[in-house]
Amino acid sequence: MKRKSSIILIMIFLISMQCGIFESKNHPPKIVSINATPLELSYGEYSRLSIVATDEDNDKLTYTWSSEHGYLDGVSGTSVVWHPPGPPSVPGKYTIQCIVSDGKDTVKGSVSINIIS
Repeated sequence: MKRKSSIILIMIFLISMQCGIFESKNHPPKIVSINATPLELSYGEYSRLSIVATDEDNDKLTYTWSSEHGYLDGVSGTSVVWHPPGPPSVPGKYTIQCIVSDGKDTVKGSVSINIIS
């Protein structure tokens, strides 16, 4: 009887493991801040972008930057440099995004830069 009970418990445990019942829940990363310095510039100037993010599970974070306009010196890491489109530059507001991933979940942050000339 003990052997039968032990086998049943082992089977329940193995089935539970495959179903993910005992897996710990992943927490998505959290963006603490995303900044651009300066926030306003002219053609020929550039802006330094930086992001700070945390992960409650202490998972390794990856950072992927993107912009539909202008270009980035690098697209990964916690800081990059963004150059406005041009010449000639078109005044307006441009948004640069950063996706932060812990390998399981992702979050997006963005910052807008104003081009004055």
